[in-house]
Amino acid sequence: MNKSIKVEIDRLLDMISSFPKSIESGHRELSETIISSEFKSLMNQKVSGLLKNVEIKTNSLNRTVKGLLDSLEWKTLNVGFFGETNVGKSTIIEALSCGDGSSIGDGRKDYTKEVIEREVYINGYKVKLIDMPGIEGNERYVQEKIKKAVNSCHIVFFMLNSGKEIERGTLEKLKSYLNERALVFGLINRRLNIQKLKYSTNLLDEDTIKTANRVHEQMRIALGNYYGGRVIVIDALLAFLGRGRLVRSLYSFNDKIAEFLYYKEKVLQILGKEEEVIKASRINSLISLLGEVCKMQELYILRYNASKIAKEMKDCVESIEREIDTFASSLSFSRKEYELLKDAAKEFRYTKTRIEQLIDDILRNVKNKVLEEGFNKIEAGEEQFSIDISKYIQPESGKIIEIVAMELDNFAKSLKRKLKWLNILNVNQKNTLLISLDNTINIKTSEWNPFWEGIKGGAMGALFGIGPIALFTTAAGIIINLFLSYEKIKEKRKQEFLDTLEQKFSLLKREIMNKVNPILNTIETKLNNTILLLEQEPKRIEGYVNSLKSKIKEVMHQVNSFADYIKT
Repeated sequence: MNKSIKVEIDRLLDMISSFPKSIESGHRELSETIISSEFKSLMNQKVSGLLKNVEIKTNSLNRTVKGLLDSLEWKTLNVGFFGETNVGKSTIIEALSCGDGSSIGDGRKDYTKEVIEREVYINGYKVKLIDMPGIEGNERYVQEKIKKAVNSCHIVFFMLNSGKEIERGTLEKLKSYLNERALVFGLINRRLNIQKLKYSTNLLDEDTIKTANRVHEQMRIALGNYYGGRVIVIDALLAFLGRGRLVRSLYSFNDKIAEFLYYKEKVLQILGKEEEVIKASRINSLISLLGEVCKMQELYILRYNASKIAKEMKDCVESIEREIDTFASSLSFSRKEYELLKDAAKEFRYTKTRIEQLIDDILRNVKNKVLEEGFNKIEAGEEQFSIDISKYIQPESGKIIEIVAMELDNFAKSLKRKLKWLNILNVNQKNTLLISLDNTINIKTSEWNPFWEGIKGGAMGALFGIGPIALFTTAAGIIINLFLSYEKIKEKRKQEFLDTLEQKFSLLKREIMNKVNPILNTIETKLNNTILLLEQEPKRIEGYVNSLKSKIKEVMHQVNSFADYIKT
């Protein structure tokens, strides 16, 4: 075998055999970026199946190629005869090998059930002729034998009878068996009527030429570059009668051979010499073609042996490519999870708003209680007072913790139902929600007491000489004014108290939200980051698949280049 061809075959085998490693290494890198445990589990399962199938195919390819390298004939040209039953394959081989006719069938279907080989010399070149079982009838029993025989051939003659057109099913069988493994020529067996030989020995009449042309066109279309471009017309029986070693004394009790001897005597009576019988059979056109091929037998042997190996590689790579396509189409899970996660992020924004509203409701209730106590003190005329609002807040702090924990718990359960794999928050947030509300708020007032100030003003007026009537009138006015002023001052104190309370509770809410928001923001950030990561998963998977496809295309390019090189 050509050394450079062997080196190239080994190189291509190494490329194809390395594919499982490419699948594994790419999978490891991809797994590190996949955040969905459920999707990762699905992907791992699919990759495992892909890897197993690819390993089976590459291992099978290595065994097949090794078997071909060991079993193919690299020194002798193998020529096969392929066709339907009773088409004359055995007869033509007997003629080429100058045989005794022992392998020729008796007309029964499936007569040749074994692959028969004969070695002959054509123009000084050793050639192995291979007779295969017919591809009509019960050839399913000998399919493997036919495939094995075809696989060893460098040249194949597809034989058919002159009175029968090539059927579509027969061409499909031809293609499936040959599968670009040999150079194919057409061979038409036209059986002349022995009784009419004295009138004509011309095999190439108008009808036969038309048949040959149609066969030529059909084979050209069906086989492409693996069609040799020639269709030869012969009479196999005449060829055997002219070249065969038929000896009466050895076969006097063999009816079949006796019949051949009878036909030979009749033919010789008409044509006179064996040379004329051979000429009439046109077997020399077949021998001439084989002689042309034998002159280039090293090229043919190398070309079609290497073509068989290249075809196995090509089939393997195409099969791996189909496995990758199947793998890629099975991974559409991530997009669904992405949409679910976006819905969950929107739901969490509602949860945040609801938590803040519920905290506002609690603080509003507390503020109303403090407000009521303060207003009561102002109404009672307390000149100075303080209110410790922690006594109202502290009992409510537990409610705030419960509310936040409950809302987050509900959200966590909702998220768990949609995305079982996503664990971005604890189900019980009570352990992480730490809100300290021990702050005591003192509210003090030091407004003057308007009533006592009014009395004091009236007494001073009496001292400065206001008369009794005037004093009474003045006192009554003062009292009325004092009452009205007192009401205004109370309203003012209430407003000041309310403003102070609003400031205090605004600060209190800020303190609470400063402790609640980090928890909420952490969850929201994780959700948003997860969305970004999940959004990229289809692209990362697509990148993984594309890298595998790119490698496959490169390998296929190399295999095709090798096959094209072999053809030329």
